[in-house]
Amino acid sequence: MNLKVLSWNIRGFGRNEKIRAARNTVHSLRPSIVFFQETKLQELNMNFWRRIWGSTEVEIAFSPSLGSAGGLITGWDPKIFEAENCFILQRAIVVCSNILGSDFKCCFVNVYGPLWKQIKVSFS
Repeated sequence: MNLKVLSWNIRGFGRNEKIRAARNTVHSLRPSIVFFQETKLQELNMNFWRRIWGSTEVEIAFSPSLGSAGGLITGWDPKIFEAENCFILQRAIVVCSNILGSDFKCCFVNVYGPLWKQIKVSFS
């Protein structure tokens, strides 16, 4: 099995160019799992996400932004990964899963570190 991982600090999905770039990249690379940081989204519309992923067969975990900062999306192919546990935190998403067709278990972590200096100290 060939697993592909895409991780991208998108710096906001606010412009159509960013949405198109994300969609085109995901469609051309066909990753097994994708991590987007700094989405700047406070809520996630599943139709929006399915357009980016290119299919209705997708599982996601979403952590909203804090105002105009942060925000995380982790999306994966449920034909490859079976999520056992998912932990959604303010600045991280942890997905623990089985890789289907094998005995391999793993956890993936999508992290967005804080920008502000006073918060960085408590984050590390």
